[in-house]
Amino acid sequence: MCQPDKHGGFNNVRKVAIATGAEQPLVSFPPTPSPLTNGPPVIENVPTSIHWVGGQLLVTTFGGAPFLPGYSKVLQINPQTGAAVSLVEGLTSAMDVAPLSGDTLSGGVLTLEHNLSFPQPGLGRLQSFTIPTSVAVTNSACLVTPSSMLIDRMSNRLILAELSTGRLVWLPVPSSLARGGYLYFSEIDGGRIGRANLDGTGKVTLLSGRPLPVGPALALARGQMYWGEIGSRTMWRANLDGTGQTIVVNSPNGGMPTFDFAGGRMYWSVSEGGTIRSANLDGSDQQVLFTGLNGPRTVVLDLVGGKMYWANSGGGDVRRANLDGTGQQTLVAGVANSSLVALDVAGGKMYWTVQQANGDVRRANLDGSSQEILVRNQNVPSGIALDINNGHIYWANNGGGDIRRANLDGTGQQILLSGLSGLAVITLDLSVLPPLNIQTATKSDTAFALSWNALLGRAYQVQFKSDLIQTNWTNLGSRRTATNTTMTAFDSVVTNPQRFYRVFLLP
Repeated sequence: MCQPDKHGGFNNVRKVAIATGAEQPLVSFPPTPSPLTNGPPVIENVPTSIHWVGGQLLVTTFGGAPFLPGYSKVLQINPQTGAAVSLVEGLTSAMDVAPLSGDTLSGGVLTLEHNLSFPQPGLGRLQSFTIPTSVAVTNSACLVTPSSMLIDRMSNRLILAELSTGRLVWLPVPSSLARGGYLYFSEIDGGRIGRANLDGTGKVTLLSGRPLPVGPALALARGQMYWGEIGSRTMWRANLDGTGQTIVVNSPNGGMPTFDFAGGRMYWSVSEGGTIRSANLDGSDQQVLFTGLNGPRTVVLDLVGGKMYWANSGGGDVRRANLDGTGQQTLVAGVANSSLVALDVAGGKMYWTVQQANGDVRRANLDGSSQEILVRNQNVPSGIALDINNGHIYWANNGGGDIRRANLDGTGQQILLSGLSGLAVITLDLSVLPPLNIQTATKSDTAFALSWNALLGRAYQVQFKSDLIQTNWTNLGSRRTATNTTMTAFDSVVTNPQRFYRVFLLP
């Protein structure tokens, strides 16, 4: 257990062992030199709130006297080492912070400021920030000395306490700052892997001419996707835009993996061989965890619980085991053609499809109890994926050639994409798509250079024109795939008296 210490100028977070009550400082916040020539020589950094988010601590610091604007911030702290990283800076009298999307920073954070003119009377402020870009949206600037906040995710209400009025005030929870989100899918019969927006618009083909592809699995922090090919029984990897294709696992043991990045391992099934395997992320040190299974489908992981789940299509059951291959259990039995599984670990549920004509989408507790049918009469449903924060379940109909979405209870069914060929797997990218910002623009005697923030594995194009009245833009070079989080482009100095540039993320 961790707690902020706001008393006696300690300005630290302390770690307490629940079993014994023994405590020790985890991290201290040293004072900041004051820029003023009069008054206190330093500004104290007083912690005002602490929250556990995604296995890390979020702490707000309230800049002490003379309470200058911009000296308050949000920090992320490693609960094991005490290492602190600044997430949001430039605040004034920050009192609280909360993630917009459950137990993750992917949708951004809310920050609550007590008083923008502290210590004089004034109003507080509620803002949203993307992480790590810290792009701000002001949600409210008329709060009266707000001191803390709580998100009721059942009713989607934000509840705030006002210190001077003694009131509790509620507001609708601001929208997540995630701009985008993608749906990836494989057409096993068509030999393609594609991507679309979460609502089905903007469909593009990333890979074609592949022998019976299944995937992809996404390694977003690396800007990569992995997929298996049944035709060659291999595993492949590429950038998220489809470039840079390379083989990871050779025939005959490849498949579509799922990842344990912290442990440096990936897991996959080989259906025709009846095995589940594990290897390092580069394909080395391959190990066989299970043999003799009956058509095992793609493995999914519960890393918190240390478990893997899969469906045996031929055996008609859903199973789980420990990550080292021990402790195998049958959770659901007697369901012919059980297909792919998706997990809602926080909600204690697993979802899967029954891949047959007039098939269905089902849900049960993680131990297999309380089974229920959510969606009926589907045409050979196969791939399945969850968007828990937005309350959606996605699945692919292999026989019908379409991808559908519904609420988590099966209501509100929609067809997002149709006319596809032999769908196998769907995967969601629910990470933040931050706004593209030009970071630097410099000119020398021979060249003009500009740099911008980039997403690994995605493609960008720089264009220019000499006059804004011109209709068309001219490409500056060809499309480029990001291999770092910052990209730079150069343009040789020309005789034009002016040039205008733009950078855009390609589909």
